[in-house]
Amino acid sequence: MTKDNKGFSLVELLVALAVSSIVLTALGYMIITGLKLYGRNNAHVEVQSEAQTAMNLILDNIMEARGICIVNPATGDNTDCILLGDIIVEDNMGNYDVYFAGNAIIADLDSLGDNGQPIKEMYLVSFPNTDYSDSTEHSGYAKLVSGFSPGEGKMGEAVNQARIEVRDYVKNTDIKSRTKWLLAHYITGCRIEADGIDRNYYEETVYYENGGTEVNYYYKEPVKIDVKISLEYDYGSGKITKALSDSAVIRNRMDNVYVGQNGSANEYKRKK
Repeated sequence: MTKDNKGFSLVELLVALAVSSIVLTALGYMIITGLKLYGRNNAHVEVQSEAQTAMNLILDNIMEARGICIVNPATGDNTDCILLGDIIVEDNMGNYDVYFAGNAIIADLDSLGDNGQPIKEMYLVSFPNTDYSDSTEHSGYAKLVSGFSPGEGKMGEAVNQARIEVRDYVKNTDIKSRTKWLLAHYITGCRIEADGIDRNYYEETVYYENGGTEVNYYYKEPVKIDVKISLEYDYGSGKITKALSDSAVIRNRMDNVYVGQNGSANEYKRKK
């Protein structure tokens, strides 16, 4: 009895190698595709988390604020800075001092990073801080504006000037030093509005014995603040985008609301 020791023929080996190559190529393609999909899904989760965290912090700060200043550019443009906290305005015959204790939210979509590209970041800055220490006139408050003179009866412009001071303070701080304030990356859009306050209010005129008068504007409750933010993250050769919108409805909290557009704001008080 003899054993058959015949091996594989050259043709069989070539066929086996061809089949193996096809299988390995397909397996490699599946692994690479899976890794890309995994990475893209992780990027989606990161952008979603970044957007939701930013939205939650913005709404939480709005809900806790005792006053607010929102002055937006033209309709559809981004909100660059809002003040959320206690706002004190002292009027010295048309010369205004503005004091603030609370938080400011700043969206910087224009400043360029080291790579020459817009940094697209949002910040949450508390006042007073090391640069704006407690004022001697109002302990625990930062004095943002001193002797601002837009003229009598223009308190809203003085508060808006305080908002501009805060915005410029952050934008003029070097990018590395802003890390302690960082609220969110990848911001491409931010719009915060007090829905309908400038259309839904009533006014009262106070008459003084000396013949002078004063008109006070009171907002109607509740106050509804609408927030819209959008993010965009570069991933590979494409982009991952996310847009969120939400609202905060506030009752019996805000003593003063300053709302306006294009550099001018009106003061709306809470009727007590």
